[in-house]
Amino acid sequence: MNLGPELSVFLFSLVIGFGAGMLSGTMGVGGGIIMVPAAVLILGYGQHIGQGISLAVMIPTTLAGAITHYRMKNLKLRPVFLIAIGAVAAGLLASTLAQQLSQSTLQRVFSLWVLYSAIRAWGINDWITQRFFRREPVEHAEEVPEE
Repeated sequence: MNLGPELSVFLFSLVIGFGAGMLSGTMGVGGGIIMVPAAVLILGYGQHIGQGISLAVMIPTTLAGAITHYRMKNLKLRPVFLIAIGAVAAGLLASTLAQQLSQSTLQRVFSLWVLYSAIRAWGINDWITQRFFRREPVEHAEEVPEE
């Protein structure tokens, strides 16, 4: 079965969006870890366009997840607004900086970030801290106390 290129892009885009939405909703990750590589490797876009797509898609995805968390009383609005101020300013600055980087440099930086995220997620950083720096990892509480 041979799908036309436009239908293939349409279907792959839906699958990528579904996968990123599932990860974002269940694990709280920004879908960029899925969407950027998928846009570049599967859909054939350049790194800059892949990152732009990812950022634009995060708006409705994030709102959907935030509304659900708000309804379930898992959202504290004061820190949201305070954090948002810094995030918006940094987002403007960082996206301007990203436009100044070549595609290959941007891909390398993104790849390093994904690698770092994987290392943190697997707990390898704790092993490195113990093995090479002879320090015990810092324990984090499961829940943040109520305000």
